[in-house]
Amino acid sequence: MAALQRFDTLNGNTPFQAVNISSSTATTGRKLAQAFQQAAGHTIELHGATARPGDVAGFSADNSRAAGLLDWTPELSPTDEIRDAMRWRPVRNRVLGWTVMEPKPPSQAL
Repeated sequence: MAALQRFDTLNGNTPFQAVNISSSTATTGRKLAQAFQQAAGHTIELHGATARPGDVAGFSADNSRAAGLLDWTPELSPTDEIRDAMRWRPVRNRVLGWTVMEPKPPSQAL
């Protein structure tokens, strides 16, 4: 919270500034899916496929700006981050006063 409380005072005359909030550790899609499974506490059906042209083998984000501007560094594992996000989602709309339509499951979307 301390980082969020300082954020508006850091931009000066710049109307916005992108800041990555990440572990800065490269992660593959498979490792991310495994973290979701661990956070959810059950198996999630995965469908693997060969890479398509342009697909990346893994991904990461550089959080050095967050460290410099906000004095922020990650404290949670990806699994714990996902678990926290899953706990937040049911109360997010109420806390933020949002009115958001929830997506329908694919079987009901047609």
